[in-house]
Amino acid sequence: MIVRAYRPGDAQAVIDVIVPIQREEFGVSITAEDQPDLADIPGWYQTGAGQFWLAERDGLAVGTIALKDIGDGAVALRKMFVHPDHRGGKPGTAAVLLDTLVG
Repeated sequence: MIVRAYRPGDAQAVIDVIVPIQREEFGVSITAEDQPDLADIPGWYQTGAGQFWLAERDGLAVGTIALKDIGDGAVALRKMFVHPDHRGGKPGTAAVLLDTLVG
């Protein structure tokens, strides 16, 4: 597995990880269009101390995590999602994403 910063061309892969989890697992009636941050990840997350990372396994997006710069030296953890087929194990996708964020 690799974890890397979001780059142009990743938008659909990010949506394909996040929206099904929101809708199917958590039962939230939401679309990608309802989330303006997903339409502008560089402008929303990749500014100041913020960043957006994508976990990939065998070339497929399997997880996301983001930091949003909220000013005054503070950041907020956002958009942490792991595809159900890639949860658990050692090291787990979530743990690797968190290590990337704090590392």
